[in-house]
Amino acid sequence: MGSGSGLLLVGVIGGYWLLERAETHKGKLRRIGRVLGALVIVVSLLGAVFRGWSACHWMKHRRGMGGWSCPFMSKPAPAPAPESEPASEPEP
Repeated sequence: MGSGSGLLLVGVIGGYWLLERAETHKGKLRRIGRVLGALVIVVSLLGAVFRGWSACHWMKHRRGMGGWSCPFMSKPAPAPAPESEPASEPEP
């Protein structure tokens, strides 16, 4: 996930920069800058989410071949059975 994740991070930074620059302008240019900045941030964050999902999806299919299992796709472990106390014998 190396360079792709870095590009998504740069996208978020670029979107934030657009939002900051939009605040210095007036009128339609300000509105367009806000919309574009927000759009860039949303697309970059969605890209990161889908990238993580696809990595887990790939690991899920690879599990049968001895690969790592995805922590997001694993089922919770069953709870351990409660320990029962030994039955007490009645006193004579």
